[in-house]
Amino acid sequence: MENEIDLSAISHLLITHSHDDHFYPMDLFMRHPEYGKKWGAEQLHIYGNSAVICLLKEMAERFSVEDIWEYIVPYEIKPFDVLEIENYRITVLPARHMQTEEALLFLIEKEDTAFLYGNDTGIPGEEFWKGLKGKKLNGASMDCTMGKEKSKYHGHMGFGDILEVKERMEKEGAADQETAWIVTHFSHNGGWTYERMTEDLKDTVFQAAFDGMCIEIGK
Repeated sequence: MENEIDLSAISHLLITHSHDDHFYPMDLFMRHPEYGKKWGAEQLHIYGNSAVICLLKEMAERFSVEDIWEYIVPYEIKPFDVLEIENYRITVLPARHMQTEEALLFLIEKEDTAFLYGNDTGIPGEEFWKGLKGKKLNGASMDCTMGKEKSKYHGHMGFGDILEVKERMEKEGAADQETAWIVTHFSHNGGWTYERMTEDLKDTVFQAAFDGMCIEIGK
């Protein structure tokens, strides 16, 4: 509401994993006509791993929302799937985040512009780099949960880890000086306040994300 975004107009939703700070299916059931009468999009297409889709179906069964599938359309996806959604090409890449399911990252391309949605993840494994091979990023949004230094936890990054990822991307030709870099998914866990972060990043190529943020990349 604050940013005047009509969420009901969204017709495609990419889910990285089933942690409830990223995926809370009960909110999505509000698309049922019993709760809302006028939507910008008649159906919401949801793309997620097997855990996400199982959780969505479990919640629908538990709360007896049997006809929700007229309004929500689930698609189970896995790493290296390529989705053609409207004018976008989306390559699903493996994250390094949790032991109980395969969390996902998304390389989103439209014409000659490519953007990497890179959280939640630690420093990605070699399979990720194979999937990124031959791509050139105009922008990347990277997990910075653990603050200014390198992370001691495998499933998230700190800024020190992002610098390592950036260096490898540039070495492999996936990024260059024109690539826009965003740090995001930060919290109290990292001990790096937003005010301090923006001050520390002001003379770098990195920007700290904020609610309602818009960036312009590509042509």
